[in-house]
Amino acid sequence: MSTHSAFQSNATNAWNFNGTNGNLNTNNARINSNASRLLRDFCERVKERRDLPPLTIQALYRWYYIARQGKRSSPSQAEFEIRHPEMLREILREVIDREYIPWPGILFILRWPVLRECSAPVFRDRPVETMFCESIRPAVEAVMDPDSYACRVGKGSIAAAQQLAHYWRLESENGRYPCVWVSLDQKSFFFHLYKPLVRRIFDAIINRYLESGEYKDMMLYLSRIITEGSPIEHAVRQCGIHEWNGLAPHKQQKNLPPDVGMSIGRLPVQLAGALVSAMSYLAILREYGYTRFVHYTDDVKIPLREDRLQGFLHHFLPELRKREAMFGLELNERKTAIQPDRHGVVAFGYFIKPVPITDAMRRRGIIQAPVLVYPTRRIVDNIERCIAYYLRRGEDRLYRLRHKEQLVARMNSYMGILRHANAYNLRKSYCERLMQSPWRDVLEIRGDCLYLAIRKHYTRRAYLAWKNRQLKQLIRYEQKREDPAA
Repeated sequence: MSTHSAFQSNATNAWNFNGTNGNLNTNNARINSNASRLLRDFCERVKERRDLPPLTIQALYRWYYIARQGKRSSPSQAEFEIRHPEMLREILREVIDREYIPWPGILFILRWPVLRECSAPVFRDRPVETMFCESIRPAVEAVMDPDSYACRVGKGSIAAAQQLAHYWRLESENGRYPCVWVSLDQKSFFFHLYKPLVRRIFDAIINRYLESGEYKDMMLYLSRIITEGSPIEHAVRQCGIHEWNGLAPHKQQKNLPPDVGMSIGRLPVQLAGALVSAMSYLAILREYGYTRFVHYTDDVKIPLREDRLQGFLHHFLPELRKREAMFGLELNERKTAIQPDRHGVVAFGYFIKPVPITDAMRRRGIIQAPVLVYPTRRIVDNIERCIAYYLRRGEDRLYRLRHKEQLVARMNSYMGILRHANAYNLRKSYCERLMQSPWRDVLEIRGDCLYLAIRKHYTRRAYLAWKNRQLKQLIRYEQKREDPAA
């Protein structure tokens, strides 16, 4: 675990805010001068400034409707839904009066796919966090690296995988030159985030993006409350204390200093992670001329020509470790890997495997190397467990009638992932398994195994309407035959 001595506050190592020109200054020329320069350069691209109207109950309702998407099944959201008019008015008063304090979060352990501690906020805090992130999102988009695909609208995992395949084609010149996949990852990234640094990043964006006024003061207040709070203070544990026995000490927030480590399950923390990575990870990649990479939170994939590998290992990696230490981060040596491009790489939930161009492909006129994208083993296992569960419970006809919408929603979510990959045979096999089971009396397949839909049995009324449409089409056809001019 990396130390954070570089951020100790003392007379010679301090961050000073100049209220005259709005700049961050420091007296330490060895460490903090570099970090303050990076922070200042990082925000110089934010040119647009706007004065947002004061927060109203209508605006808070809008953030509330956005925050509850995907959270309708959580117990805290159901509890909030019962009293949401009263709760939203209370939140509005607290935010305007600068009395808002996040409630104790929920602390639990995830055992699959890896053992990790996770803390999530109760739903009462999600509308405020959504308002904070969405209000500064245009400014964040202006300073984010174009090849960063984390917490950005329209830039999901499939877009990252497609961009990585495109960069491999450019780097290898359509498979003419051998390349390697370079995978970089940061060790316990969210547990190493330095809270004052995150707050300074948010404050710099807010100061440059928002005009002076009530809304700007409110956003600066929320920046301090959200980033510097303790996510596990008075948190409610959802599992027994014995669940933490197998977890490493440096991956438990109770063992970290109070100014280090942030909650994984909060939206501003995910956004802060992307911003810190852009300052530490991606800035030095651009400085050294590595422009063909794809970044997702703390994971970076780089297609690299083999003749550039020696310079990457001997010159770039040592400088990257120094830059990471400046921000209190550490490169995960176990997840840092280099492998030939012909073996493929697991990236962003997909397995990307280039196919080299052969002489037979050239004779057919294929000049662009195809890149196959497959779903990872984790996604396939999730689909298999989902289908096995519903096949086991689907013997009961009453269960099928009650849960057909649930099955269609879950399977179409997985089918959407498979449609973006080269997985037609998988989609076909899953559809055949469902249509050979008792679920076939309530389900049907649309398109060429594209998605599932609920079967609607024909009633007498629907049959007569169909016969009426057929009769009208026949009459129009006969009229055209008798009178071609019509």
